[in-house]
Amino acid sequence: MRRFAHRVVELIRLIPFNPMVTLWDDDKKRKPAEEMGGEEQGSKVADRDAIVRVALDYFEGWFDGDAARMERTLHPDLAKRSPDDAPAPGELEKLTAREMIEATAKGVGKTRDVPDRGIEVEVEHVHREIANVTVRSAVYVEYLHLVRTREGWKIINALWQHP
Repeated sequence: MRRFAHRVVELIRLIPFNPMVTLWDDDKKRKPAEEMGGEEQGSKVADRDAIVRVALDYFEGWFDGDAARMERTLHPDLAKRSPDDAPAPGELEKLTAREMIEATAKGVGKTRDVPDRGIEVEVEHVHREIANVTVRSAVYVEYLHLVRTREGWKIINALWQHP
């Protein structure tokens, strides 16, 4: 198995001792980090880490042809769209979770792999059960929406284009 370095872009750094760091709580009110309990901060860090892992599994699973890994990341109601490879100008290519899993199993992503994938994951916002993530790589730029399910974070929407 190939290993690749990944850069995770952090928009909010969680520094417990820094009173200037502010995080969103579930009531949409801002509160300084020192007012948040350790458990609450730990939960936000765990969510962020889980979201990054889903995004990396999604990209790496695609490039490695690992359908099981891909399936773990996708919500069954996935809507994946792109203006690239669309049937006509102004239209979108549309893929479902099942189509993505099947394409991964067939090795379509392996044919698009490059030696330096350059995967960067930017968790832009997490609000209770939803998250917004941008993933940039040498091959794709994708905007992902994730939702928390009983099985963990899943990708529900994806909009992509080649860089």
